[in-house]
Amino acid sequence: MQVRLPRAPLATLVVLTLVASVGAYAASAGRLPTTSRVGKIVTLVTGERVVLGTSDTGVATTQIIRAATQGPAAQVKTLTVDGDVYVMPASAQPYLGRYLDIELFNATKLAAANPGNRIPLRITFTPGTTPSLPGVTITSSGAGSATGYVTRSSAKVFGAALADQAITDSTSGWPASSSMFGSVTGIAPDIASSPDVTPQFPQTTMVIKGISHSGGPMRFGFGVLMNMDDGRKFFGFVFMVNGEARASVPLGTYAAIFDDFEFFSDGSATVRELVVTDFVVTGSQSAMIVDARAATAAPSVTTPKATVPQELSTDLTFVDESHHFSLGWGWSLGFPGVRMRLTPAARPTVGTLRMNTRWTSVDPSTPGGGYLFDATFVDQGIAADQARHVPAVSQLGAVDNSYTSDRLLSNGATARFVFVPHSHFAWASFWSTPMPLNRTEYVYAPKGSIVQGLALADYNAWDPGIMQGQASKVIAGSSRTEQWFRAPYVLAVSTFPPSAGFLPCLACTTSRAMTFAFALSDNDPMHSAWVFRGPGRKPIASFSVYRNGDLLLHQRDRLGAVFRIPEGDATYRVVNDLSRVYTGSSLSTFTQTDVTFRSGEGLPAPPSYYCIRGFTCSVMPVLTAHIDLHATSLGTIPLGRATFDVAVGHIAAAAELPITSATAEVRRTGTSTWKPLSMTGIGSNQYQARFKAMAWMDQRGFDVRVSVTDSKGGILVQTTERAFVVAA
Repeated sequence: MQVRLPRAPLATLVVLTLVASVGAYAASAGRLPTTSRVGKIVTLVTGERVVLGTSDTGVATTQIIRAATQGPAAQVKTLTVDGDVYVMPASAQPYLGRYLDIELFNATKLAAANPGNRIPLRITFTPGTTPSLPGVTITSSGAGSATGYVTRSSAKVFGAALADQAITDSTSGWPASSSMFGSVTGIAPDIASSPDVTPQFPQTTMVIKGISHSGGPMRFGFGVLMNMDDGRKFFGFVFMVNGEARASVPLGTYAAIFDDFEFFSDGSATVRELVVTDFVVTGSQSAMIVDARAATAAPSVTTPKATVPQELSTDLTFVDESHHFSLGWGWSLGFPGVRMRLTPAARPTVGTLRMNTRWTSVDPSTPGGGYLFDATFVDQGIAADQARHVPAVSQLGAVDNSYTSDRLLSNGATARFVFVPHSHFAWASFWSTPMPLNRTEYVYAPKGSIVQGLALADYNAWDPGIMQGQASKVIAGSSRTEQWFRAPYVLAVSTFPPSAGFLPCLACTTSRAMTFAFALSDNDPMHSAWVFRGPGRKPIASFSVYRNGDLLLHQRDRLGAVFRIPEGDATYRVVNDLSRVYTGSSLSTFTQTDVTFRSGEGLPAPPSYYCIRGFTCSVMPVLTAHIDLHATSLGTIPLGRATFDVAVGHIAAAAELPITSATAEVRRTGTSTWKPLSMTGIGSNQYQARFKAMAWMDQRGFDVRVSVTDSKGGILVQTTERAFVVAA
C-alpha cells in the first residue's frame, strides 16, 4: 500500500511520505525476458535516457545513458524505493521541491505513461509574464500556468541550461530566488499521479537542521528520511530550505541521508553524502543535525596497472529491522572533475546499512584504453578509510573484448551489471567508448557475484543498439574472449551458458499453452539486443504463429508471446521479422527468422529450466544456425576468396534430430536473386561456405540467408539484409 501526505506547492518545503513493502522481485508467470520484447527507452526532462528491465533471474535492472559527459549534468543519482526508480543529474537536485517536481525523474512512472518522443510538462509562472524555458515548447499558457513539452533532443538543451544555472548559483553562494529562467516558478510532468492520502497513525513533529560544508545553513538540500524499525511506517523525500526541514513522523528510530553540492565554473563538482543513523524520535527529541563538515571520508583507488579513474559508483542500501522496506541511494560520478566525500557511519543499531563501491579505471595510453579495471567492494556501514586496492591481475577475471563497428571512430559506449549476492536491484551507466576497439577488461567483485557486460553501438541513435552479454560468475584467474556487434545479426531463441542455473524455457509447450520467444543477437549467440520502438507508431517488428498452416497468432512489435494452443500434436511455424531502422546501423538492417517444427517431438524440460506457463513443459525441436563471416572489425569482407563457417543444430535441451540439409546463400542488397554458396562439411553439423568477392562488388552490401532442415520436418530459414559490405 502507498500512502502520500498532501503535497504543498512546488515553491515551498515538501515532505513526501510513503508507506510500502519492498521485497525481492520475482519473475511472474507468463513474463518473457526483457530482451524478448520491444521495449521502452525513457527520456527525462534533462535529457538522460533510461532503460528499465529485469534480469533472467528476476532482478530489477536500470541502464542509464547520460545526456552530458562532463560537468554537473554528467554526475547522475539513482534512487530506488517502493518499486520506482528515480534517475536525476546532480545539477537538478538543488532545485527539487522548489522549481522541479521530483516526479520529473521517476523513470518508472514515465515509462508507464509511455509519452513517446514528447515529455509533457505542466509549468507555473508569475502571472502577467510570458514563460520561456530553454528547449521547452509551450503549447498553452494563461493565468500563471502553462503546458508544454521537451523532445529527446530538446531535453538535452534544457538539461545543459539547467547545469549552467546550477554552476552560476553555486559560485554565487546559492542565492535565494523566487523564479527560474525568468518568471517560471515550477515544472512538473503532465501525467496522471497517485491520489494523496493522509496517514492514520499518531505523528510528532521532527526538525532537521542542515549545516553546509562552509558552516552556514544548508541553503537547499535534498534527502530522504526512513523509519528503520519498519519502513512501512514512514519513508519520505525531504526538501530542505535555508537549513531547516520539518516532518510529521511516528515515534521510532530513523536514518537520513542528504547531499550537499558545490559546483565550480570550470565544470568540476564536489558531492558530499551526509548520513545520520540511529536517531531516536520520542516526541521530545532535539533536532536531527545533518552536517556537511562531517563528510570526511574520501574515496580513492589503486590498480595493478597504470590507470586513470573513469567512474566511481556508490550505492547505499538501507534495510529496516523488520526487513519489510529498503532504500537504494546511488551515485555514478564521472572523472575527471569530480570529488566525493562521505560521512563515516558504523553499522546502525537498528536496521542495516550496506555500501557498495565500484571503481572503473582505464588505461590512459590510448583512446578507449587497451585495458580496464572494474572493481566492486561491499562494506557494512561507511568506513572512514575509503581507499580501495584492486588485487593483482591473477586474482581477477579477465575478458578480452573486441568491439566491432560499422564505421571508423563510432561513438559507442560500454557498461556492466554487477549483481552482488542477495541483491534485488542492479544499475549500470554507459560511458562513451570509441569503436572499433580491442580491450582487456579485468573484473573484481565479492565472492558469488554475477556480472554481465553491456555495450551500445551508437550513443546518439534513437535505438542505441544496446547489446547484453552473457551473465557469469567472477572467477579469480579466469580468462575468456567476447566479441561485440559482429554481423550478421539474427533473431533466435536465446542461448544460455552451460554454467547458468535456473532459466526460462523460451520454446516450450504444455498441453494447452506455448511459450515462444526470440531475441536479437549479434554473431555471438550468447548475446541479446534490447530493441526499442521509434518515435512514431509504425511497427518495427511482427510475430506470427501458424498451426497446421492456419494463422493462430499475429502481433506487432513483438519478439515472442505466451499463448493458448489446442491440444494434440501439430506442425507449428513461427515467423518473426525486425527492422533496425532506428539504430542508425548500416549493417544487419533487417532480420527475419522462419522456423517450423512438430510439437510432438518435444522433450521434457530439464530441472534447470522453469516453465513460464505451467509446472512442466516440453522443449520444442527448434532448429538453429550460426554463421561466422570472419569479417573485419568494420564488418567488411575484403576482395578475393573468403570462407564462412556455418554451424547448425537445435536449441539446448531439445531433441537432437538428424540434420538433412544446410545451405547458405547471398544476394546483393536491393535485388531479388539469391546465389547459393558452395558448402563443405567439416564435422558434425559444421560446414564451410565459400564466397568470392570480386572487384565490381566493392562498396556494395550483401544479404545472407541460411536454410536448414531436419529428419522430422523441421525447417529454419534465417535471413539478414546487409549482412556485410565488400571493401577493397
